[in-house]
Amino acid sequence: MGKRDLFEKYYQENYLQVLRYVIKKIGNIESAEDMVMEVFVVCYQKLDEFDESKASFATWLYVILNNRIKNYYRDRKIGENLQDNDAEAEGHEDECVSAMYLDEMRVHLAKALETLPEIQRKIVIYKYFKEKSSVEIAELLEMSSGNARVQLTRGLKRLKDYFDEKGIQWEM
Repeated sequence: MGKRDLFEKYYQENYLQVLRYVIKKIGNIESAEDMVMEVFVVCYQKLDEFDESKASFATWLYVILNNRIKNYYRDRKIGENLQDNDAEAEGHEDECVSAMYLDEMRVHLAKALETLPEIQRKIVIYKYFKEKSSVEIAELLEMSSGNARVQLTRGLKRLKDYFDEKGIQWEM
């Protein structure tokens, strides 16, 4: 299925869900309808830039949509009150978008970790997933804590380079 076919299918299947999401976020039906159409037009125009190896179409669309919603509030100088007034309305859709984003980032991170040399991969995992200190890591891997810190720095640099090379931006 080509990108244009995917776009048409996604639009047909999800337009109403996306519209409801925007109505909840901004509270104005007419503005929401306009915004949703603008976002779908932008998505269609930028379809050649969409890379399904980096994100699903739904995630890509919701990132564009949420950026447009932020612009909407910023343009109306409501941004400061948004968190206080909109906390209840954020609801399930935000959680779904966040969960989709986190799932995709976990997949990307797993692939990136596979590219590291074994010692760097172990150190990153110990440090960030098992919350070990450099001293504890050094003891576990029978090396100096200075060497553990150097290997950690190198591993993190390789991970950053991997994400940069793939054009993946880690947010949140």
